[in-house]
Amino acid sequence: MDIYIADFIRKNKDTSNAGLSLLMWALLTNRKNGGKINQHLSPFLKSQDKLFGGYYQRAISKYDKILGGLQQDNVNEGETSGKLKSLQVANFRGFTKVSEDDRGVFIDFNSKVNIFFAPNGGGKTSLCEAIEYATTNTIKEAERRKTTIRNYIKRDGGVVLELKDAKGNAFKAAGSNVFGFIDRNRLQEFSLLGSKDTKFSEKDVLAALVGLEEFDLFLGKFVKPENFDILRYVSKEHKEVYEKALNNLKLFKDDVNKYKKEIEESINRMLKNMGASKVPLRYASQAVDLFRKRIIKEKEHLYSSRAKLNVSRRAIVFDKDVLKLNIRLLYKFTSRKENISVKKERFQRDLNYYELYRAAHSIFSCGTEDKCPLCLTSFEKSEVDPVSNVNDCLKKLNKIAYLDRREKELGSKILAIVTKVIQELREYSISPLVDNKYLSETSASEIIKLLGEGVSSDFHCGINRIEKILFDENTTKAYLEKAVKHNEKILEIEKSIAAIESSIKRMESKEDFLKGEFSSIKKAKQLKSECTTRLLNEMSNVAQLKFNYFNEEKYNDFIIAIKDEYNVLYQLALDYKVNCEAEILSGLKASVLEFYNKINYHDNDYEKIDNIDFEFSQKDSTYRILLNSGGRVSDAFISLSEGHLKSLGLSILLSLAKKKNTKFIVFDDVVNAIDTEHRSNIIQVFLTDDFIKKTQIILTTHDRFFWEMFSNQCKKIGTGDFNSYVLGCEGNGIHLIKKDVSFESKIEESLMCYDIRQALIYCRIWFESLCSEYCVTQEFELRGRFSSRQFQQPNYIKVSIESMYGLILDTFSLHSENIDIIKNSLINWSAQNQEHHAFNENGYNIVHAKTSNEVKVIFKSIRRFEIQTCASKKLFCLVRDIKELYRKLGGLNVKVNSDNIPESKKLGWRKDISQLNSKIIELEDLRSYCIFLLLNTN
Repeated sequence: MDIYIADFIRKNKDTSNAGLSLLMWALLTNRKNGGKINQHLSPFLKSQDKLFGGYYQRAISKYDKILGGLQQDNVNEGETSGKLKSLQVANFRGFTKVSEDDRGVFIDFNSKVNIFFAPNGGGKTSLCEAIEYATTNTIKEAERRKTTIRNYIKRDGGVVLELKDAKGNAFKAAGSNVFGFIDRNRLQEFSLLGSKDTKFSEKDVLAALVGLEEFDLFLGKFVKPENFDILRYVSKEHKEVYEKALNNLKLFKDDVNKYKKEIEESINRMLKNMGASKVPLRYASQAVDLFRKRIIKEKEHLYSSRAKLNVSRRAIVFDKDVLKLNIRLLYKFTSRKENISVKKERFQRDLNYYELYRAAHSIFSCGTEDKCPLCLTSFEKSEVDPVSNVNDCLKKLNKIAYLDRREKELGSKILAIVTKVIQELREYSISPLVDNKYLSETSASEIIKLLGEGVSSDFHCGINRIEKILFDENTTKAYLEKAVKHNEKILEIEKSIAAIESSIKRMESKEDFLKGEFSSIKKAKQLKSECTTRLLNEMSNVAQLKFNYFNEEKYNDFIIAIKDEYNVLYQLALDYKVNCEAEILSGLKASVLEFYNKINYHDNDYEKIDNIDFEFSQKDSTYRILLNSGGRVSDAFISLSEGHLKSLGLSILLSLAKKKNTKFIVFDDVVNAIDTEHRSNIIQVFLTDDFIKKTQIILTTHDRFFWEMFSNQCKKIGTGDFNSYVLGCEGNGIHLIKKDVSFESKIEESLMCYDIRQALIYCRIWFESLCSEYCVTQEFELRGRFSSRQFQQPNYIKVSIESMYGLILDTFSLHSENIDIIKNSLINWSAQNQEHHAFNENGYNIVHAKTSNEVKVIFKSIRRFEIQTCASKKLFCLVRDIKELYRKLGGLNVKVNSDNIPESKKLGWRKDISQLNSKIIELEDLRSYCIFLLLNTN
């Protein structure tokens, strides 16, 4: 994990704060994914089941594990760890093992300078990342690629990574060691900051350079507090349901009480109606049952009494005058009907002509023919006009129709009167006082039958019989006297029956009242039972709803707490970044300016920087780098080129390492895309700066020329104490070879292979370099010549090699033994003075005129000439090298003299001992010559 992220979390963690813990967990687990924090929280914040169903607890558990694995050192406090002694690495990135017993690659670091050369894919980055992981417990590139370190570094089998410190102990990783790493990616990103070709925006100016880019991405997971809209997940669903359930519960309770009260009121009304209002309610049921039984018994008694009085209870209703009137009307209407029938028969005699004349009338009414339509006789010859005759017949037929209507009307009236007479006759026939000797029930029925049949003779017979029987004075008078007495008795019976029926109605009213109350009670009990059931169900639901409501409130409180904690955490993160940048940049201005001007030493005056300032913008909470050049202030990312931006980035990182007092600095291919002149200046800075000289340098490069130039400069202007390695990557992983790239070693290797041509070329280059360096050191003045060919320099002037060599000859004229050999034996002087040396592989030239032994003489003279140019410095180096050779020789002698080592292995060591002895003799000779020069030089 990024050290700044770890430091921020460690400072602000609070495991007792659930909301803060959840936010921290979401930020940590999703820091390598796209999207903002609210997007990562949304899937389970919007669901209480996910949040409280174990998901949250698992999340917090994972968060606790993450906290447990955080580094405990503070990235911005204290110094870095010490120097590196050795590294054993296998199964890490490009490093592998060839067998189970293989421990991988072992690197013995020099305490001063270590340079590693490798082409692309040779293992430079793998080496730097192995050191980075061993010293910081993290790898920046893994964070950039959004992958876990375990997946990023794994190779085959278990990782072997053992880093020793200067005392030989296991190196203790610390977050502050991150300031000792400078890689090309950071410089490249810094130089292209804000470009559309990169993903880095201008707000990342310092974050991308000083190691805060991961924290800046981490900060990018935040949104502004006003956009952190998790309050929309606050739910009121269960609250509304719970409140509704409580309201229903109250309503159901009220309904139960209402129906209970209705039942009590009904019982009280029944008791009051019974006249037993003082009876306690608990005895009301028994009292009502007894009352109902008494009502039923009394009703049965009243019904029995009324039934007895209903016998012969019928009253006599007979009106003789009405009957006589009806009989007279019958005579009148019957007589009229008979007269109408006689007239109708007379008019119907000609009924057969009716159809004929009707048809004729229809025909004549439609036309004006002059002939009879039936017989075709002319109307002039007819005795009677057919049309007039037809009209006369129609008039007669109209009278027949009128008589038919009158006959029907009289028939209806007769039928109505007959019905009334029959009804009176029936009433009379069933009277309890009728005398059967005058009109028996049988004779009455016969009269009714005669009247009802409608036959004229029978009808008149029936009427005559009624008049004979009922219109006799004596009979009618006796009947009426009996009827009066009978009706008086019947009236008394009716009064008794009315009283009984009144009592029955009163009983039935009470019974109906009781039935109504019982029905009301039954309905109220049913409703009460239903409400009670709903009440019980609602009470059982309320417990669950209350639980859901409390969970919802807990959830809502948690959401609100997260919102509050987020507001605080957001500001803390902003403040942390600003404080980190402020702490990093404090006191760096002078150092950055110094490093920058040294790296750009050969720039023109108008390109020089007088002052560097880091300006903080409160509006954007970011820093801008402002440069002051000749009183003109400009933004670094606007005014500087890509190469100068890389130089500025390197200066800032070196200043930061100086501020943190790092004991080692790892440069991973930092000179990529920097021109040769600036590379030379960078080498000067690395080897001459007081702070960097005290640190341990581990430098990788893919540029062979830079590797050789750096190695040679280490011997010239440095202490000469350095290790040079060549890295290579093949099928079995990365391998390491220690390689000396000085001119001496190259010449010696060429001579060992009898490569005369290559040896002479290196001798020429070496000698030319020594002469140039000596002239610069001594600040000699030479005459130069303007030339258009030298267009790369602003003044178009360059010193010729011939002039430089002439000055060297004059300078060393008193001790010219080495110069003479070089001048006469290297190659002829005119060829040496050529600026460019071309060789024809197939042609015979001056190179082929030399033998291996002759080149050795030239090589020895150049070495002695080097001692002449700087005797004191070379004496120090020679003494150091001789001491190192004796150390190695002693170690080999111990191995060779050991009885526990096989002779087969000792053979190689004896050969190495022989070479070391020869080398020591050679260096001792040079040391003696150096001492001689120092003793005999004025």
